[in-house]
Amino acid sequence: MEWRNAADRLRCFACGCECDGGRLDPCPSCGGNGIVIVPADELTVLDWMT
Repeated sequence: MEWRNAADRLRCFACGCECDGGRLDPCPSCGGNGIVIVPADELTVLDWMT
């Protein structure tokens, strides 16, 4: 099992770009700041390897 932080869904204040990332990540389109519009679940199975 591997633990990783799940990404939040963010929207940039400057350009309106929506992307997945961490709360403090800059916008990949313009480098601006954003707001979390859909927070990641606190615990989710992202991948199951058998």
